[in-house]
Amino acid sequence: MKNSRKLMGLALACASLLSLQSCLKDNPSDRIYPALVTIDSDESGTTFQLNDSTVIKPTNIRSNLYKGKSVRALINFTVDNVSVLEKPEFEAKICTIDTIRTKKSVPDLGERNDEVYGHDRLDIINDWVCVGEDGYLTLRIRTFRYDDSKLHYVNLVRIENDKDGDKEYTFELRHDASGDIYGYQTDGLIAFDLNELAPEDRSPVTLHLRWAGFTEDKSVNCKLSFRKK
Repeated sequence: MKNSRKLMGLALACASLLSLQSCLKDNPSDRIYPALVTIDSDESGTTFQLNDSTVIKPTNIRSNLYKGKSVRALINFTVDNVSVLEKPEFEAKICTIDTIRTKKSVPDLGERNDEVYGHDRLDIINDWVCVGEDGYLTLRIRTFRYDDSKLHYVNLVRIENDKDGDKEYTFELRHDASGDIYGYQTDGLIAFDLNELAPEDRSPVTLHLRWAGFTEDKSVNCKLSFRKK
């Protein structure tokens, strides 16, 4: 990401940036498309899951990326013909990869949640990257920070004994700012792998997500869909 000060030091922010050969240099007439994807890579090749049913096969990446670990990422890509974008699988040239910190949810520790996971305030920003797809909940979050040497930790806690008994999948987004709770506003991206929630028929589920916002406690219901097998 270009604004390095804005994201520098966030433990939850994008983990790495892989810049590949310039697409514009090779094909100046091509349009570059941004996308949020899941990267799956092993010895047999690399694929980019664009949504629950669409796959991008890169034409310029052959290696086993990220030691075979599935990660969420922002990418830019080009295609030879825009008509392929309607297909469930198509080839594309990948221009850049900006990986997003991807982690599992953490267990509910009851009265120890504040101590272990923190209770510092943060907000979720309504953006196109905030989505529950392919078994991952991806969020753009905003915090305050002043000391770039302090790491901020964000965890998604699955609440086992929710007081709202009608909500099966209740989560709390927890933030530990390491004491760095003042200063300028800074944004970051984080993704949570929730594929363990997939029912047998892989139908979507509804998440009840709550967090301590800047001005008040907030909550939202959101749909989480899963990749079709």
